[in-house]
Amino acid sequence: MKGKTLVISGATRGIGKEIVYRFAKEGINVAFTYNSNKDIILNQLNEINTIAKQFKSTVLLLHQNVTPRSVKHITEFTYDELS
Repeated sequence: MKGKTLVISGATRGIGKEIVYRFAKEGINVAFTYNSNKDIILNQLNEINTIAKQFKSTVLLLHQNVTPRSVKHITEFTYDELS
């Protein structure tokens, strides 16, 4: 999957957070969303970007509540930014 892009919703803690780290370490571009916990995610962002740079992946952060309507926006924005 190296060079592919993965979109993850809710990545500020728990499984979502671990998935971001894991795939970034595998050279996979990761777009992830958060709706709240801004302070937590901004603190993690430097570490995630360091990992991404080391493994030649790109990380994209989106402040977005995931709803059926927002999925199209998330997908289009991610495609525009990471392709």
